[in-house]
Amino acid sequence: MTGFALLIIILFSFTTFITYAERSFEITDYQAQVKILENGDIQVSEIFEYDFDGDFNGIIRTIGIEGSDGFKYFKASEYFPEDKELEYTQSLAADMVTYKIYDKSRNERKLFLLEYQLKNVATLYNDTAEFYWKFFDESNTSPIGHIKIEMELPSAEVSSEELKVFGHGPLDGKVSIREDGKIVYEVDGLSSKE
Repeated sequence: MTGFALLIIILFSFTTFITYAERSFEITDYQAQVKILENGDIQVSEIFEYDFDGDFNGIIRTIGIEGSDGFKYFKASEYFPEDKELEYTQSLAADMVTYKIYDKSRNERKLFLLEYQLKNVATLYNDTAEFYWKFFDESNTSPIGHIKIEMELPSAEVSSEELKVFGHGPLDGKVSIREDGKIVYEVDGLSSKE
């Protein structure tokens, strides 16, 4: 009988450990403000909303740099509930830069602000310019509940008739040109690997 009681205690302890060890997170929202500069650089401010279930040491953001001359700067902050700059490490593999951003989290909702500038992203011609950029691609390992990207052109003098705007991604994504000249891409539900 003692062996049976010991077995039940061991099984109960193992189950408790597994339950404690399970953890998950969800990216519920992504908002980006993108400013295209006269020289073809882009300045980006991204806010990621995370819901953490369990203990985490931070987040990871991988950004493709193919089609640019790389980063001019990168800055990471916790935006909510605290407003503080965060430490990070970066690694380069092929044309992807991965940032490991350190910020302990436990069973909470947090907003992270990432700010960066990429050099020579827009291709400039005498009479036009082309901006083609992937904010997420097949390297994205986490689904995102909602995405909204607002882009500001270097000159507000461009009429909506002169703009040709296309969004690539899920078929239910919407692209629009607002009266103030900003281009808005919005989609509910981006799967991982998209």
